[in-house]
Amino acid sequence: MRFKLIFLPALLLSAQAISANIEEVKADDIISRDVVAGDRTFSLPPGQWHVIARSKSNGTDVAGNPFPIRNVLLAQYKNNELFAMVRVISPLGDLSKFGRNGWKDDPCSNLKSVYMQDKLEGNYRLPECVYVRPVFGFGSSADSYWQDAMRRIQSAGVSTPPLMVVVDYNYYRDGGFVHFSIWLNPEMAGVARDPALTAIDSKWNSENIQGPYKNFADQAGSWAYRMAAAVKSSYNGNPQPVPKLPYITVR
Repeated sequence: MRFKLIFLPALLLSAQAISANIEEVKADDIISRDVVAGDRTFSLPPGQWHVIARSKSNGTDVAGNPFPIRNVLLAQYKNNELFAMVRVISPLGDLSKFGRNGWKDDPCSNLKSVYMQDKLEGNYRLPECVYVRPVFGFGSSADSYWQDAMRRIQSAGVSTPPLMVVVDYNYYRDGGFVHFSIWLNPEMAGVARDPALTAIDSKWNSENIQGPYKNFADQAGSWAYRMAAAVKSSYNGNPQPVPKLPYITVR
């Protein structure tokens, strides 16, 4: 009996930490450790992540041959509020034989209204970019992918803020690419909601941000480097965990 009392919680714990294959996940699944896309394993920040949207598409190489790309969007909830979201977009296999069609030589180009951006070690052969920016009117997109996501969040009885801060990392290499994005809810860090109706008047405007709003943006920017390093480690066969989300306090 003593053995069973110790062993059963261990089974429950391991069941919560099973990796999820991006090709097989379904809406409303819960993932608690990482997402596997072909040969890559992408770690998630700590917590339980609900699958709220997914899509399948095909890229094409220079000869017009298709290769599969998968997209999954996950959400984490705290106290009936949207705590954060994670999106992973990645092909399922090595793309070196497909050529460079769709390649972005500079993923940092043409970015607007960002709090920070950095090409890191990116170059023409291995482009990469990490940036942080505000998302005004969060959840108002007419795109069916986002509508599905918002419906699942609402059906869970979870409220969403009018603004999220997104940390986005893009990395390209001959064997493939990854777009790894994390949306942060600043209200979960105790930052007061800004009632402004337009981006130009908002306290989150990147041109005049200050006070606790700037503190949160700066904190997200500092964390973005550690997140990017963890995601990039998936390409060396030794994926590192994405660090705990950068919330100073949680209500």
